[in-house]
Amino acid sequence: MTKKLNIALVTDVLPDKAYTAGQVLEKIIDCTPQAQFDLYWVNQSNLPDSASLPANTVLMETISFSASGSAGNAQHVRPAFFVPLVRQLVGMLFAHYDHVLAVRHLRYAGSLTKKLTKSVLVGRRLRKTIKMRNYDAVWLVLQGERLAIAYAALSFGLNQKIILQQWDPISWWLGHRQYGKKITTVIERITRMLEHRAHINLVPSFAWEKKMKDKGLRTIRIDNFFSGASLNEQPFIKLESDCLRAVFIGQPYASNELKQMLQGLKVEAANLGRDIVLHYFGNSSLRSEELGVQIVSHPYQDRDLLVERIRKFDLALLPYPTEALFDEASRLSFPSKSKLYLAAGLPILAWCQPDSSPQLFYKMHYGDYYFNMLESEGLAAYVKKIVEATPSAIKERLMRANRILNDYFSETAELGPFHNMLNGIEK
Repeated sequence: MTKKLNIALVTDVLPDKAYTAGQVLEKIIDCTPQAQFDLYWVNQSNLPDSASLPANTVLMETISFSASGSAGNAQHVRPAFFVPLVRQLVGMLFAHYDHVLAVRHLRYAGSLTKKLTKSVLVGRRLRKTIKMRNYDAVWLVLQGERLAIAYAALSFGLNQKIILQQWDPISWWLGHRQYGKKITTVIERITRMLEHRAHINLVPSFAWEKKMKDKGLRTIRIDNFFSGASLNEQPFIKLESDCLRAVFIGQPYASNELKQMLQGLKVEAANLGRDIVLHYFGNSSLRSEELGVQIVSHPYQDRDLLVERIRKFDLALLPYPTEALFDEASRLSFPSKSKLYLAAGLPILAWCQPDSSPQLFYKMHYGDYYFNMLESEGLAAYVKKIVEATPSAIKERLMRANRILNDYFSETAELGPFHNMLNGIEK
């Protein structure tokens, strides 16, 4: 790279290690000193405005969706702009309702139209600001339908090259919001439009990368990668215990699947004369009376420290959504927590669909150290093998996990293609 690139980063996730997705952004940016990043933070979750940013990142502006925020102020848009927009959004909403239902949902329509209109205002405000600066590229991190609409407004008529990053397909967000079919279809079309406008798309899984490339879209797989220092083999000490110590990291978005996993695991552990102790690292509150096992909650840990901390446990739990509503997300997203489990060299016990991205990857590459409770029989033998593992067997598992990290989730494997893409960007 002959010159230092200047890139506008628009995101609702701060590149800060304190946030799961923020760890990924922070790692990418920190390992890209050849570029300067101007951060435009769309704070749609009303998070605290304090953050520890990489040295090559400057917070230019914080924008809110709230009415009191600057983005919610209509003075930036001519009043005539609202009339066709409101008509279109209300028409979309009621196209699949009969008259009675339309009246019943009038309040919902007004609220939704207001939210979507604010999204357009956010996008127009960002476009106006970004167009005034001579950026080499605009990096958009897409999470949710409001940002999809904002980014559509932002990208319209934008001359700079666009980098579009997604961690979960838009259907994941729309499924949680429970929008009607018409609105869902419109937002999905907007997202497809953004993908085609992008100079490059960033996605977290092999399956998603392949799907995008099959459509002729330039795509790079990048997520929570590990640097060389993180891949060095660590000494492992197996602690004797009368308990089976399981670990779970992050948000329990698949809480029903987690509960079913623990119920089955509890039976097999009892057959071996052991109790289950679940060590939880995350910001949610897991309750022992709901999950039926003892829970030990731990505070936030730095990622590399967390890997060292969980290395001493017996196995890692990977529940993944199995509802039909989230079918696309299970196939295209990839759980970052599973890479932390792999870095710690832990056996991974999953509950996921046979065609989900973690199932296809870990069944192929991690072999007998991975087990899917939803698909396979033989849980008793799997648990017994973990309990009776010898130091040499554990070392072999660590070496296997380390090879996978080097081959697929290292800085070279994931960040290298991203840097090559930046090398090709010119004004």
